Amino acid sequence: MDIKKVEVSIEDVNSKIKKVEMKVEAVEDEIKEVKIMVKKIEVQIEKIEVQIANTSNDKELEQLRKELEQLHKELEQLCNNEKIYLECLQRLKQEQ
Repeated sequence: MDIKKVEVSIEDVNSKIKKVEMKVEAVEDEIKEVKIMVKKIEVQIEKIEVQIANTSNDKELEQLRKELEQLHKELEQLCNNEKIYLECLQRLKQEQ
């Protein structure tokens, strides 16, 4: 194999490595975003739980429970997304 072909092969490999590294960074950023969103939802859940504890109005309680249920669904979806991102990250790191 001549030197030019080896240089081109090295450039191709380096280019692929860079692309994988960029994908890893993007997935890591997504994971950070998910964690931030999870934290925000957890704070909202805590606030609603306090409101529920301090509310005696049945209508208001029902509304708060619905909000709480929706937040739990969102939280579950975010956790599923995080799991998917972590699996993707693991595969990308294996490619490196």
